[in-house]
Amino acid sequence: MKKNFSIFIITFILGFGIIMLKHYVTHDNQGVTDKPASAVQESVTPAKPNPTAPSPIVQKTSSGSETLIGINSSLHWLARHQSPDGQWDSNGFTGMCKGTPCTETGVPEYDIGLTGLSLLAFLNNGYTHLSRETYSGIKYGEVIKKGLKWIIAQQKDGGRIGENGLILNHCLATLALAEAYGMTENQLIKDPAQKAIDFIVNSRDPAGNWLDTPHHNKSEDILIAFWAIMALKEGQMACLEVHTSSLETALNWIETNAGTSPEDTAILMCCNMLVKRDRSGAFLENGAKLLISSFPTQDAQSFKKTGTADYFFWYSGKMAMYYYMSSDNQGSLKEWEKAYYNVFTSEINDDETSCLYGSYNSGIDIGSKQGGRIYATAITVMTHAIHSIYPHVFSGTKKNPD
Repeated sequence: MKKNFSIFIITFILGFGIIMLKHYVTHDNQGVTDKPASAVQESVTPAKPNPTAPSPIVQKTSSGSETLIGINSSLHWLARHQSPDGQWDSNGFTGMCKGTPCTETGVPEYDIGLTGLSLLAFLNNGYTHLSRETYSGIKYGEVIKKGLKWIIAQQKDGGRIGENGLILNHCLATLALAEAYGMTENQLIKDPAQKAIDFIVNSRDPAGNWLDTPHHNKSEDILIAFWAIMALKEGQMACLEVHTSSLETALNWIETNAGTSPEDTAILMCCNMLVKRDRSGAFLENGAKLLISSFPTQDAQSFKKTGTADYFFWYSGKMAMYYYMSSDNQGSLKEWEKAYYNVFTSEINDDETSCLYGSYNSGIDIGSKQGGRIYATAITVMTHAIHSIYPHVFSGTKKNPD
């Protein structure tokens, strides 16, 4: 009896050891790149699923009936308009069109940032470079893989992604790398992501902020600080080396320089909760009241006439409301969502015969002049996926180096 039991134990240990060895060998071979711009290994592991599925968009058709246009149609539009080299080209994406070309191009100097945003649209919805799902012949994992490779190939020796100039581009690309690493723990993404994080930390000016030339102004400085904190926080939650003091210094600069507008308030609320992991305090309470009073009240036609829709504010505003509202107090968040959905649903293209299908019009948005249709589509998809971003912000379950 004892002999049989001993044989069983030895067999179990050997079998378990073989399984674990196979797991680690397989994991180590699932790279995005062997070198910064080399071939990609084929994935054998599915993407980690999103904790909750994105809400479908209710769209009224010209006949008055309602159809459900899922987030997937927008992701598919982004996938179809990715350049063969992996980037999203702000003014060259029309070369990927079929039939009548899409409209509303952007400015080439923002291509790195737009590529980062486009990747985040996929990552926020639970897809990674390991995903195997195929939609109409397009494998989203391959789309993300090419995008990550392109971003890594733009990284310089000092960690900066892209040429000197727009650090906004670098922050958005860094956020995409950090999120991709956090979702997959792929070691071949880790080093580029860490270098990009280090560049953000080391590139502040003596006053504590990031200057973006040639478009330097206070409003853009605050926007850059927001995306920098987002990238640093994502890096920290992905267990990259990000000292809390770096986040606190950036938050202190925003607190000192942000104005009292709803737009600045949304940014400051988001950054405050991301860094401090605390929903309490008079500032947040008063800020939430201000945001509630700042719901989009115009209809889409009015925004088209004035061009004053603000997709980024609706993104940061929803994020602030989502983080602030507790699970048993979601009423105001739902009202916020309902208000901007009324505009978003009129700006998505629902003609399945058009190359525009699934994309969002940028003409009504004050922030889309540089990014065009790619920016409008990516930031809107990210807005719909707010619920899946940083689910552990307040739990303290991730590594937090000091």
